[in-house]
Amino acid sequence: MTAVNQKSLELFQEFAEEIKIFGQSLSDLLQTGEIADKTKLRFWLEENYPKALELLSSCHEYLTAYISGQSTENNVAFPSSDAEKNTENHNQKKQNHNLTPKQAYDKARCGEGPSKFTREIACLDPKYAYVYALHVDKGPRDDTRKAACQDPYYACEYAKDVDRGPRDDTRQGACQKPYCAQKYALEVDQAPRDDTRQAACLDPRYAYLYARYVDRCARDDTRVAAWADVRRGKEYDKYFHLT
Repeated sequence: MTAVNQKSLELFQEFAEEIKIFGQSLSDLLQTGEIADKTKLRFWLEENYPKALELLSSCHEYLTAYISGQSTENNVAFPSSDAEKNTENHNQKKQNHNLTPKQAYDKARCGEGPSKFTREIACLDPKYAYVYALHVDKGPRDDTRKAACQDPYYACEYAKDVDRGPRDDTRQGACQKPYCAQKYALEVDQAPRDDTRQAACLDPRYAYLYARYVDRCARDDTRVAAWADVRRGKEYDKYFHLT
């Protein structure tokens, strides 16, 4: 038996053993309907049974070469050594670190799924930290929340859509801007608080809107803040019938 034939026999035997391991899992998964197309199936295989997929590819290449009468040792791409795999993994990590936050988010959402590498890159931008948590992780994490809180708007959106409730850290992040403080009080806390009111009062418009939609009553502090702009002050007094 030639070296190539011996190698191919060992390859097929190894593949047969691997097939036994994941065959039942694949059958059960297909019956659930969770894998609807070939692309999703390949991603599932790559994530859960990379060795089987690698062996299957090598078997296919060997058979193609054998049938065409070109079966030599150099024609067959057998599975990579551990050293080669480590090099490939290193190159993949390096490539991941060269991604922009948007590219990392797109890569994770469009097939790869959540991973430490893409999440870390997405967290370099508050917007993509928020959408990564919302659409990829589909749940809150300390790292994505911390990154989102660097921008008042996304701190508020994270609290509303990901945490689905108020927290001190997201509230503090939202209170960096009057608009976001008023939005947080209205949409997340759904109640007035001294800290969100104080932050909203830094802008006459949001002082008025805070009084109208959150406090739902006139107060000295929101009225004084609204009157920093005559137009807002007049709107305030007119709405609360103070003139």
